[in-house]
Amino acid sequence: MAFEKATDEMSHLLNEIVRDMPKVYKGNKQAAQRVRVATIELSKLSKKWRKLSMSIEKKKS
Repeated sequence: MAFEKATDEMSHLLNEIVRDMPKVYKGNKQAAQRVRVATIELSKLSKKWRKLSMSIEKKKS
């Protein structure tokens, strides 16, 4: 199901961000770049997830 896949992808991205944040605080520029890219992707995926969740909710009604 697309909803489950989107949820898993969001979870994976969040885990990547959490893993890299301590490196960012230490000044690692590559980790900061990875976090920026991941947050952009997370934003896109969040919009997709919202649409999917709304369509699932409409089907239940």
